[in-house]
Amino acid sequence: MKRFGFSVLLVTCVWFLAPVSMASAMVQKVAPPSLSIAKAAAVHQVGITIGESGVAAAGPGADVTRWIEKHPYDVLQDPGERARFGQIMPEAVIGNFHKALSVASNVVRGSGYVLGEGCWPKDCGSRAAFFAIEISTGRPVAVLLFDGDMFTYGANGGTLPVALKNLVNAYKARVGY
Repeated sequence: MKRFGFSVLLVTCVWFLAPVSMASAMVQKVAPPSLSIAKAAAVHQVGITIGESGVAAAGPGADVTRWIEKHPYDVLQDPGERARFGQIMPEAVIGNFHKALSVASNVVRGSGYVLGEGCWPKDCGSRAAFFAIEISTGRPVAVLLFDGDMFTYGANGGTLPVALKNLVNAYKARVGY
């Protein structure tokens, strides 16, 4: 009788949780309205500021290099880094940017920047994120590839740092974007 009771409990739990899982999967496939606004996002002057959360943005030097050899997803788990990226993109975009760093290799150092890249779980061919944080200034630049569109954040005059541009182009060639 214990086996039967456990089976009923298991089936009940699976039946109860299935609609929630399916609903969240459907939500993940839809780009938020904020992405259409992000195309026209202005380039902001980046400085050490206090964001909406009341957390100071992370600074230059050691605040940047501490991420070398760490997972890119971890960068935006940090409140100071989230505030740093909040200077160049809206919070709604940061959520998608963060998710797009889920599948990734470690952060690396190159040409005076700390560089990270990643892609959306189970959708690496069409959704990816890239960032460069200048070590000397702490200035972030980010790129979000989302369903055929490319969004840039923090790029001066739309020009990406060479190291970040190379990272994005290598990804595009690798996946045929």
